Amino acid sequence: MNPIEKLQTILKEMESNKAQYVAKPQKDFTRKRKVTFYDMMWFLLFIGTNSMSEEIRRAFNYKKFSYISEAAILKSRRKIKVSAFEQLLRKFNDTLENPKKYKSYRVIAVDGSDFSSLYSADSQYATISNQYGGANRMHINFAYDILNKNFLDCVIEAKNKANERKGAVKMLSSLAESEKILAIMYRGYDGLKVFEHCNRIPNLSYLIRIRSGMTKEIKSLPDKELDLDLKFEVRAQSKRLPYKMKIQAWDMELPCLVSFRLVKVKLKDKWLVMATNLPRSDFSACKLKTLYEKRWKIELAFRDIKHALGALHIHSKKDLFNLQEFFAHLIRYNLTSRIICQIRLSKPKNLKYR
Repeated sequence: MNPIEKLQTILKEMESNKAQYVAKPQKDFTRKRKVTFYDMMWFLLFIGTNSMSEEIRRAFNYKKFSYISEAAILKSRRKIKVSAFEQLLRKFNDTLENPKKYKSYRVIAVDGSDFSSLYSADSQYATISNQYGGANRMHINFAYDILNKNFLDCVIEAKNKANERKGAVKMLSSLAESEKILAIMYRGYDGLKVFEHCNRIPNLSYLIRIRSGMTKEIKSLPDKELDLDLKFEVRAQSKRLPYKMKIQAWDMELPCLVSFRLVKVKLKDKWLVMATNLPRSDFSACKLKTLYEKRWKIELAFRDIKHALGALHIHSKKDLFNLQEFFAHLIRYNLTSRIICQIRLSKPKNLKYR
């Protein structure tokens, strides 16, 4: 089956067990209606950037349907849980056959990005700014498969309450349960607490760019290429916790010895300092530098999902509707990426360039 047929098959299976995906299992989508659970999910998966009334007209006003009002669509949307889209994302990702790997590792980039919608005082993501006024601001941590160009998981938090490190550890713990993971992260995720959590998760390796002044020992290192094994002991009165965390934030035993490999290489005009637990025998400093440069693909994915797919154009203030559309954009991105990866272009023969 092609990717679209796989997605349709999953949706039909979900429709046959729709009771677990709707707000009121004994009532919602039980009567015969013009718009079924399948139709509503499919509509939200491919919703565009036009007004809601225009999107409804384009999607439903053809031979199968008579006129459908915007109020009817909104009423149907309220019946579907966000977990329906989360489950659809996971099930569709599971249909990927023979995913690309690097030395038996699934290469995952972890990074965060902000998404905003119109202000609503009832939203759990409501943020008030003296400069810009109010808005619903979500900070989302993503786990992105670099080689297969798929979003695998995400953690959604309010912008003013976001904890990127905690979200990253949560996602990676789940992903590493089934296969070997190599996580690549930017400087916002450095810190001894993250290193130690990642060291303790089976099947998880990491490559994290760190600040050159993260600790005084790292700051004092000479400006030359290095490949060292470092150990830091975290005690009850330690000041090594990132961003001056209080000791209550350390959720492991004390004292705790944190070990990692530090690699320092030249990147254009700057020094690239990285922390990792990958072995030197398989991953030289040069290979780590090349691997880290692949992290930029998640930034390109953010651009595509926000601007090309229109994730910045939200049609509601309600959290339920916003989250439905957000996960729909992730699924559509993965579907599009999989279709593009299957395209094989033949090289033109006897082509002359002038």
